[in-house]
Amino acid sequence: QDWQREHIADLIADLLLARALTLMALKVIEWGELSVATTDCLKRVFGKMKDANLTKLTRIFECIMDPRKNRLLHDGLRLFLQV
Repeated sequence: QDWQREHIADLIADLLLARALTLMALKVIEWGELSVATTDCLKRVFGKMKDANLTKLTRIFECIMDPRKNRLLHDGLRLFLQV
């Protein structure tokens, strides 16, 4: 099971970095009630993404840079990344 979560996290990170998947896919996550498995998966996704270049990350995250748009996703990601 752990290896399956690792593989799905790597896949999600790769798809996000290739812009084949948008951050809007993360809207399905219940940010108020994260399980340990979900938290570990998200840590792996964002850990892999942190090594990408700034231009690529800016393109990926530009959809939530304005907090007036996608407020819930913006706040959820901000809270998750602060913890």
